[in-house]
Amino acid sequence: MWPTEEQVREFESGKAPWPCMSSPSCKCKCGILVTEGVKTRKEYDVTIPDGDLLWGKIYQDMVHEIGVEPEGLYARETIIKYWRQNRTKYPRPLTENEKRENRRKLQEERELEKQRLREERDRLGYVEEYLQQVRVRKRRIEMEELQEKAEEAQIETIKAFVADLPVGKVNVDKKGKGVVIARDDDDDDELLYEGDSD
Repeated sequence: MWPTEEQVREFESGKAPWPCMSSPSCKCKCGILVTEGVKTRKEYDVTIPDGDLLWGKIYQDMVHEIGVEPEGLYARETIIKYWRQNRTKYPRPLTENEKRENRRKLQEERELEKQRLREERDRLGYVEEYLQQVRVRKRRIEMEELQEKAEEAQIETIKAFVADLPVGKVNVDKKGKGVVIARDDDDDDELLYEGDSD
């Protein structure tokens, strides 16, 4: 004997146990609905979750919240009742069509975001690009000016250093090569140009 609509509504609201579970029978066909996850109400398209989910996450959450582990014949029914009361915490798995639709929507959103960024970049891009080029040009000119100032400072330093050096005379020998004498300290030490020998 199948349960009436009223019995199904009472069971789904959690007010009454499943009719055949209160007095189980081997001949009861309606027990299949509870044990095999068949749709209990076709108009709502609600299926009972599979055993892994019921005895896994839902069972753990129920024990954590209530604090008592259900036992006996009503354990499964109690878990299903808890699941129905907290159905928003355990969304049903998506079908392949729903997954495909979600992927398509996500792809469309990404494309729209890319297009919006492209348009924004194009709108502001020319001005920003021009300003960036001006900044780069100014920076390059500043760097060149700093480099010129550094070179001038180096030249001035070298000139000051060379000015402190003693001035030597250049003597020309018979071969036509010049010999520089740095200073005359009564030695015969002479500084020779490149390629000269003693």
